[in-house]
Amino acid sequence: MTTTEDPAELVRLRPPPPLPVDGAAGVMPSALETPNGPLRAALWLASRSLLVLGRSRYAFADALGLAIYARQSHARKQRCADNHRRLHPVITQEEAVRRARGSYREFMRMSFDFMWEYAQTPERIRRHYTVRGLEHVWDTMDSGTGGVFVLSHYGSWDVAAAIA
Repeated sequence: MTTTEDPAELVRLRPPPPLPVDGAAGVMPSALETPNGPLRAALWLASRSLLVLGRSRYAFADALGLAIYARQSHARKQRCADNHRRLHPVITQEEAVRRARGSYREFMRMSFDFMWEYAQTPERIRRHYTVRGLEHVWDTMDSGTGGVFVLSHYGSWDVAAAIA
């Protein structure tokens, strides 16, 4: 197998694996279907708007996340705080509530980043990431025996999918 240090070139060396099909009909499952026109238009508009906002999109995401948190029932807010105390039992109730609010903010930031990524070209995304060892993935797929991949996770799964 040919190897190269350029991840983009390495990806071009091999065709992508076939998409799964649904039964004998050979129809793609609905989860992999292309979004309909109105949804694609909404994604395009939202992603371009976030692209124009740049990093200031996070202020908007924070405000929206906090507004959504504020509209939750007391019981739901308490469950979220309780979950944080389960993860770290020594924190105070006040810290658990602060972390619960922060969870809503972070979720909105992640959601905004997901939409922002829709506006990025794969080439632009790849400029910020390095993929090493992709030849091992291809070799394992060629072997037909399967494999277990252990990966570190730092960042967005959506970015990983975009550069894959």
